[in-house]
Amino acid sequence: MIGARACALHGYIRATEDIDILLQKDRMNLENAMKDVCVFEMNDTKIPYLGIDSLIKSKGTNREQDIWDVKILTEIKKKKI
Repeated sequence: MIGARACALHGYIRATEDIDILLQKDRMNLENAMKDVCVFEMNDTKIPYLGIDSLIKSKGTNREQDIWDVKILTEIKKKKI
């Protein structure tokens, strides 16, 4: 899981109208993505979501919402260190 739902699992909750799921059938890409994956468990269901470093990297666009997301996620990351 990526996007705003992954932001929420890192502690930054904002409104969204969708759930972004990123899958690509490229073995190397999947192996690299799995290096920065977190898991949220609820009712014996494991939900993988993008780690904060990769989430910040994925938001490297000029879109206003992504710029704001990077700012907030970077502040959250600093507090966790």
